[in-house]
Amino acid sequence: MQLEELCGRRFKLLKVLVEEGGELNISTLAARAGMNNQIAWKALRLLIDAKLVTIKHYGSRIKIVRLNVDNPRIRTLKTLIEIWEGNNYDFLEEV
Repeated sequence: MQLEELCGRRFKLLKVLVEEGGELNISTLAARAGMNNQIAWKALRLLIDAKLVTIKHYGSRIKIVRLNVDNPRIRTLKTLIEIWEGNNYDFLEEV
């Protein structure tokens, strides 16, 4: 069983960000998580409020979602994914 099947949309978005190096534009993130942009934005709002991700705006149309690697919950999430799936995401170790 895949971990994201247990945890829902918000976890799926975070997992995609971890797997893809910590940041993606919103359209790519939504597509890789199997969601449309509207559903992804709805799920991201809570993650932004919880300070798990940040949004960077480039002009009026480009929005980049970035993991907040300083947040201890993101580090815990990374460890959980590594243990569950046997992967290694070293980019989170840099901070």
